[in-house]
Amino acid sequence: MREIEPYRTIKTWNDLIELEKEIGEDNNAWVFRGESCHRRPETTLRRVCTEFQIGPDDAAKLEARFVHDFRRNYEIFALPKSPGSDDIIQWLAIMRHFRVPTRLLDFTYSLFIAAFFALERAKVSDKDQFACVWAVSKTWLNQQSFRLMCTIGGISLCESWGKRDGIAFEQIFRERNPPEKIVFPVNPYTFNHRLHAQQGLFLCPGDVSVPFQDNLLEMQAASSS
Repeated sequence: MREIEPYRTIKTWNDLIELEKEIGEDNNAWVFRGESCHRRPETTLRRVCTEFQIGPDDAAKLEARFVHDFRRNYEIFALPKSPGSDDIIQWLAIMRHFRVPTRLLDFTYSLFIAAFFALERAKVSDKDQFACVWAVSKTWLNQQSFRLMCTIGGISLCESWGKRDGIAFEQIFRERNPPEKIVFPVNPYTFNHRLHAQQGLFLCPGDVSVPFQDNLLEMQAASSS
């Protein structure tokens, strides 16, 4: 299983423009994430577990506790209308908006927006450190997601997932034992201001006990076998 690493160094605005043109000519739809330094993308949930030395077996329990507590307190701070109790993708998206740790990892459809966030947070005083933008083929993710859903629950699960039914999320991400090492592109049906402004979407790993990249590489290996 190979490592996933950046393959192109961008030094000028024209370099970025040319890269965007190349991507636009590709048959794949791509999504992007900007990082202030050359580090692997990681979810906020994973970072919290690492920082506070929470074991892999407890990561999913911690996420469930975050969701439970956030739902109970949401109406104190937010708009009167809350999402339905089973709309888990919408709840997780709102939690990310309020900076609560979740398994969702922010990406954007725009290379330029990803580059902005990478450069905005970069430490310009550190000449040995480089900002980077990660690119993942959403076309490939959709193909692998569809294949896996057909294996788990057939066309009915695919239709349920397309409607963003909470039961589909539970079946794919929480009821699998052991959890699947997968990455799905996800978005709630209703966008919040943050998602709209950033042309955003989320990549959602299936196994929160391991790093995000492990999920991606495992799915890559499964697709090649």
